[in-house]
Amino acid sequence: MHRPSFLHLAALLGLAALSDAAKGPLVLKAPGCNPMDSKQYPCPLLNGIDNPSTLKSDFTAAKEIASPGWHLENDEEAPVRYSQSWVEGAVFTIGKRGDKPTIETDEYIWYGRVDVDMKVAVGQGIVSAVTIISDTKDEISWVTVGSDSHIARSNYVGKGNTATGERDKIHTVSFPGAQPAFHRYSIDWRHDRINWEINNQVMRTLMFEDTVTKNEFPQTPSKVRIGMWTLDDPDHQTRSAVELASGQTTYTTDGGMPWNMYVRRVEIVNYNASRHYNFTGRSRSADEVATYPHLNESQSEHYNEHINPPNDTKPTGPSKEDEIEAFHREHAGHSPDQEIREGLLIPPGYAPKSAATLLSGLSLEGHVFCLVAFSCLMWAL
Repeated sequence: MHRPSFLHLAALLGLAALSDAAKGPLVLKAPGCNPMDSKQYPCPLLNGIDNPSTLKSDFTAAKEIASPGWHLENDEEAPVRYSQSWVEGAVFTIGKRGDKPTIETDEYIWYGRVDVDMKVAVGQGIVSAVTIISDTKDEISWVTVGSDSHIARSNYVGKGNTATGERDKIHTVSFPGAQPAFHRYSIDWRHDRINWEINNQVMRTLMFEDTVTKNEFPQTPSKVRIGMWTLDDPDHQTRSAVELASGQTTYTTDGGMPWNMYVRRVEIVNYNASRHYNFTGRSRSADEVATYPHLNESQSEHYNEHINPPNDTKPTGPSKEDEIEAFHREHAGHSPDQEIREGLLIPPGYAPKSAATLLSGLSLEGHVFCLVAFSCLMWAL
């Protein structure tokens, strides 16, 4: 399984502004099928956090490493365990060079709130992070570097583009205890704005209209990752990495190894909950995301195995595209062209079609039906 290299982390932390060595659109690897890639699109259905639309994880009460709703993102070498007293919850440990203990949600959210009660790691160049990340390389994150106990960094990336905008912000943390204590790191992600919070205090707000372009705002179904790693791995060292980390990480007990990050509880609320999501086009925006709230298991298996099988057996051509489009029309819970109901989060850029536009697509029989229906309604009133 892919591991985030230093250059991936350089983009995540906004190091492009610090050194030419770290410039470029380099981000963490997306968790699944990227619809913007013609070799991957169309994509399988995405499972959503739904019924209930909230995932609550109490790692102080957990008895297994694979807590319900989560999996180890790098399971063959992930040092994640539970504290012997259970009070501190899940323990993420870097005990040797190359350790990157990370957990990831099994299912997706489409806009939502993430609250993580966490004690971040303290050590030279040791990174602790909470990240919301999509298959289209949208990212929203809280990041700390353990060499400075009073600094936290908020960051976002849209479609893997790190070249424009003020994505990375540095925040001075002034509350008692700073990093060595437990604090609540939160991201509140809505269709029109993102809040980064610490201990329920808003540290930063990004409005949709403040991004450089519409597609720069994170807006596609995403998973949640929580993990840690070393920023200045000597195998991927650049001058800017050492400067940010305030020196090189020393992988010895004298240097502080092992380093631990602790997570007690996580609560994730899916604001646009659905059993499944899918991309109705090679999506760069929420306009081409549809929900499928009522698909049963046999219907989803039929889509993923027969209508849209894996890439190595995926048929192509107009007939297959028509079959996929027919499935969307029959089962999609909503799309930008459908009625916006109370409580639905309206995707950015949504523009409802006018009555004239809708009528223009009807046949003669359709026009007659609409006229009769309207006349009956007026008579009833």
